[in-house]
Amino acid sequence: MAITQISASDAQAVKLFSKMLFRESLGYTQFFKKLLGDTKESVLYWKRDLEKTAGDQIKYDLLLDLVDEGKTGSDLIERNTEALQYKQDAVLIDQQRFGTGYTRMSEQRSLHDFRNDSKDALKVRFGKWFDYSMFRMFGGDTTFNFAGNTGTLPDAYHYYMCGDVTVGDGSGTIADDEALISNNDQIVLQDLDHMKEKALTAGTNAMRPVRIEGEDYLVLFLHPYCFTDLRTNVTSSTNTTWMDIQMYANRRGLKNPIFTGAEGVYNGIIIYQTKDVYSPLAVSTTGRVYRNVLLGAQAGCFATGNPNGKMMNKMLGKDLPMSWSEESYDHGDKMEVVAGIVCGFKKARFADHAGTTRDYGCLVASAYSANRS
Repeated sequence: MAITQISASDAQAVKLFSKMLFRESLGYTQFFKKLLGDTKESVLYWKRDLEKTAGDQIKYDLLLDLVDEGKTGSDLIERNTEALQYKQDAVLIDQQRFGTGYTRMSEQRSLHDFRNDSKDALKVRFGKWFDYSMFRMFGGDTTFNFAGNTGTLPDAYHYYMCGDVTVGDGSGTIADDEALISNNDQIVLQDLDHMKEKALTAGTNAMRPVRIEGEDYLVLFLHPYCFTDLRTNVTSSTNTTWMDIQMYANRRGLKNPIFTGAEGVYNGIIIYQTKDVYSPLAVSTTGRVYRNVLLGAQAGCFATGNPNGKMMNKMLGKDLPMSWSEESYDHGDKMEVVAGIVCGFKKARFADHAGTTRDYGCLVASAYSANRS
């Protein structure tokens, strides 16, 4: 009887594990997969142009809204039409790899399948890395840098201060304003209304909601401490109950996956909680400032290239989003498993009609919350 065997280094094994790892890594993300899409209506716009061509930078466009008042009645519109205006942003890509290693004797002594366990460990690691990187970019962490895409602070149109502090109380930057936050500046329900107001009226770079089943939504991510502060505030409200907010999310959750796992929906805002929300500073020993993020359409860009190289492309084809490699050394005594992806993350920033570059689909909401763990 003939038996088909595929070794670890076989092209089909590499192809199989590459596809499985990417699919399962996305599935292990808490939010990255929910927001990812290949249209400009997605929160996280996935650009795949460099998967089949050379280069380390992808440019993507924003079509600005028309501003001309047009013509009425029989007024001549010929030769008086408005030109389409596009603004451009770019995202850089680079390679990110994680790996595991084991020895022949450790495998001999164990009942574990180290090869499959390596795949499971790597999918979890990549999944957490996707979420972590995304929230660092959206939160304006200027210490975060991947592939040359550095975190940038939000402009004054795209950040909001909860509590008694208002935008501009400092010297006009989010960091200066956050330095004024104290232990009475928690997020409350009314802040969500004000955040949405600001997001939708942020000058020429106003945020564009995500259209889901004919209705417009924004997506809010709160740190778990801030989420507790909000929920406590809603509980004492005489106008809105937390049960109302939860019921709306559950009803909608049956129709669209972006609602799956949501804590609630309020005023067209889908509410989530995640520990990956960026915290830039502590407020003495009592608590911290958290940069919760409100997101709309095309808030950021995720770009991918081909991680396998030209020679491997010819062998495996051009449809592999990740690399997978298993190699032994020390005369076969030791084995390493390494997986990688060529990608880049970028918070979308476009120049407006006046030429000023601002954030586009992301608003940061800074709030204090006490340490409760």
